Amino acid sequence: MKICISVSDDIAAKVDALAEELRTSRSLIYATAANQFVARYSERKEKLDKVYGPPVSAPPTPFRRMMANNIRKERGGHKW
Repeated sequence: MKICISVSDDIAAKVDALAEELRTSRSLIYATAANQFVARYSERKEKLDKVYGPPVSAPPTPFRRMMANNIRKERGGHKW
């Protein structure tokens, strides 16, 4: 899959230099970085879920609607 991302000039230059040094593609470096980020996030999330339990699902829609209406009334009827 091809994607487009925006990175600072500084990071792009460092990735270019590293790719040249390792004789590999920039794409491989970005893909490796993304894979490592996702793996670390998953590990952290798993540890937190063990401590705090699984994420709580969103409140039922009628409850959210009621709370949103209450907030709007408190703000003078303006949408946020």
